[in-house]
Amino acid sequence: MTTTPPTAAAPAPPPSRPTRVLVADDEGYLADLVSTALRYEGFETAVASTGGRGRTPRSPRSGPT
Repeated sequence: MTTTPPTAAAPAPPPSRPTRVLVADDEGYLADLVSTALRYEGFETAVASTGGRGRTPRSPRSGPT
């Protein structure tokens, strides 16, 4: 009896638009650091200085810099 090994599933295609992430922190340098790391990984980010300001981000960003 011959068995064939299971084949690995093909990887999912990349999304047509990057996932958007809001980074909110009252420490601007930390928010920028997290935003930069997320953009490096392919996310689109927006940074807000407080949770209340999360509805109006201070600087939309996209893609690696």
